[in-house]
Amino acid sequence: MPVGTCEDSAVVILVAQTDRDTAHPPTEYSIPPAIKTAYKPFWWNTQYSISNQTAQDEFWDAIHWSHGMITRDKKWAESQNWPDTMDLPSDHSKGVWLLEAYHEIHCLQILREVTKTGLGGQPSTIEKHVGHCLNTILQVIICHADSTPLRVTGMAVERNGQLRQCKDWEALRSYASEYSACYTPLVEGNTAADHFGNCDNGDGIVAMVSQPKPDK
Repeated sequence: MPVGTCEDSAVVILVAQTDRDTAHPPTEYSIPPAIKTAYKPFWWNTQYSISNQTAQDEFWDAIHWSHGMITRDKKWAESQNWPDTMDLPSDHSKGVWLLEAYHEIHCLQILREVTKTGLGGQPSTIEKHVGHCLNTILQVIICHADSTPLRVTGMAVERNGQLRQCKDWEALRSYASEYSACYTPLVEGNTAADHFGNCDNGDGIVAMVSQPKPDK
């Protein structure tokens, strides 16, 4: 049996700790439907970011976020600790939920429409960059395929305060800090090297705190 290094041991310990942390989730955690894993390449440019704006619009407009509105038996949902939700109008023994990934796509579609309105007069490079960013976020949403069930109330979706299983951002930030390349996009220079050598003091992201809903 080969001898493992200290780093190998640390990985094993970390995996074991992660398994312990996720083996028994909190009682208030809604158990999402299990979705199989798939490995997919991410593309810099797809049909959702092509330069032909008319064709691009057709692909985005063809996305139906409402496809993620599902119905399940309420007693079964209760056994999975799903949040209380509205009844299916045709069958009060069933509830209606929206899968989180489709909610995210809905938000992305709204952001895209608002962004298109504000792009008037901007250089074509900005428009292409925006298209690339939206395309990237769409691929991330599809990749993660978050199946968390969200509570539906009439015409609204309620997700405020619902517990999620997340990766630890602080751990990711610490890793980025430890191995920082000291890169900044704000330095003007003629070479790639001009962007390096300026370390920051962190990513600037603060812990999110619940705020009152904005007035309609």
